[in-house]
Amino acid sequence: MAVTPISADKIIAHRAQYFPDEVIGTVNQMLIRKFNMSSRRAVIPEDELVDLMVQKGLKREEIFANNWLDFEQVFGDVGWIVTYNRQHPDDPDGNFFTFTREIDR
Repeated sequence: MAVTPISADKIIAHRAQYFPDEVIGTVNQMLIRKFNMSSRRAVIPEDELVDLMVQKGLKREEIFANNWLDFEQVFGDVGWIVTYNRQHPDDPDGNFFTFTREIDR
């Protein structure tokens, strides 16, 4: 049987399997910790997220090399609207993810 190109739909459908449990588990942990009932959203600083993943045994270089922070679609599939906010390099707040429940949009 010949190898055929993978479709974009197949990649998207199986995207969740690509992430190590430590990545999804860390995002879930941060969502629980950071979700604000008043604003109906969670703001998760990228540096805090990466530091916690490193504490769980992942290597920083590996996280970025494997694009393990590109989880927007995976969480979007379960009801979140995820936006990544890239700040100016001089901004002390740094980059962050904002999670909003789809229903609250």
